[in-house]
Amino acid sequence: MIQKSFSEVDPLLREHLLSLVTCYHRAGYQCYLVGGCVRDLLLGLIPKDFDLATDCPLEVTQTLFKRVIPTGVDHGTLTILSGSYSFEVTRFRKDVETDGRRAVVAFAKTIEEDQLRRDLKINALAFNPIDGTLVDSQGGLEDFKNKKIHFVGRAAERIKEDHLRAIRYLRMIAKLAPYGFTYDPDELLQVQACFDGTQLSLERIYEELNKIRKIPSRDNLFLTKVLTTLQIFSGRLSKSRHSQVIEQLLTLEDQTPLAFWVAVEKGLKFPPEDLRLSKKEKRMACLLLERKEQDWTSAVTLKSYLSALPPENRAYGAQAAEVILGVPVWKKSLDLLAAGEPLVLADLELSSSDLINRGLKGKALGRVHREILKAVWLDPGLNQRQELLRLVDHFI
Repeated sequence: MIQKSFSEVDPLLREHLLSLVTCYHRAGYQCYLVGGCVRDLLLGLIPKDFDLATDCPLEVTQTLFKRVIPTGVDHGTLTILSGSYSFEVTRFRKDVETDGRRAVVAFAKTIEEDQLRRDLKINALAFNPIDGTLVDSQGGLEDFKNKKIHFVGRAAERIKEDHLRAIRYLRMIAKLAPYGFTYDPDELLQVQACFDGTQLSLERIYEELNKIRKIPSRDNLFLTKVLTTLQIFSGRLSKSRHSQVIEQLLTLEDQTPLAFWVAVEKGLKFPPEDLRLSKKEKRMACLLLERKEQDWTSAVTLKSYLSALPPENRAYGAQAAEVILGVPVWKKSLDLLAAGEPLVLADLELSSSDLINRGLKGKALGRVHREILKAVWLDPGLNQRQELLRLVDHFI
């Protein structure tokens, strides 16, 4: 199966991979495809990325290849550029010390030692694409045969080494469920018992959530239940709020629900800076906080909200309002956006010079602009030049 899947990889990409592995072999070193790419090939999927592991010292790798980027030297990782492709290559490693966030590693001599530090058995396989052999020191092939997801060693020990593995574990369960894979209930209980979300940075949690959102057929009910049990935002969000926020996070495409509810619980007008939000998430959360008590059945409230968003974010903004505030505005917004209803001053069949010619300037100009826009929000049919000029005279 794996050789057949590898033969279906883009020919040019496959050529670069084989050339890279061959280069290591000719220099007297081992080199394997490892991790998720091997798992995906065994599933009959074409991996998006290919990671490799070798026993070659980093300084030697830098002499073997012309273009090498030192992306993670402290962890034994280099990125090799080959044609238009990039491949992460990591020297065989073993953990010397772990603290739940990061590991102190030492370089290992064999691929079997490297496989011992992997999280799941199905992620601990190594594939030699030259001769087609698989190195399976942890029973990963047996798990594939039985469609099981098991940890390498004890689940609790793997989680205590790096607590992010708990969320990755759930991602693997969600990803592999459509292929008939099941988890071990006892291992899940171990994960829940020893996980500590305070050990993780928000950036690492966000990265895993973003990957989970990309799984099309995921079981959101299961994920919400377990992520709530884990209390992944412990110390930032109340225990009672976790389920609601996680459900919303899995429905939407970003961290806006977390930003909104953390601010609400803390009585803030803006989400805290330490949430590490994007500009889009901050903007969306602030707008929802400003308008959370408004009457969303009003056209003025909805259109005022949409007008404050960039055009490319308006449809998503409507969905976020519906999910977070529980107001039924998403379909209504999609309809008015599709109809091209006027939302901002630039949409009006009227220019600023029309108002200036009537002697308006400064605050008076801004006031009349706002009044006209509000009138058009209530009745889009008024967006005709003569009607608008009549409104100008009325508001003056």
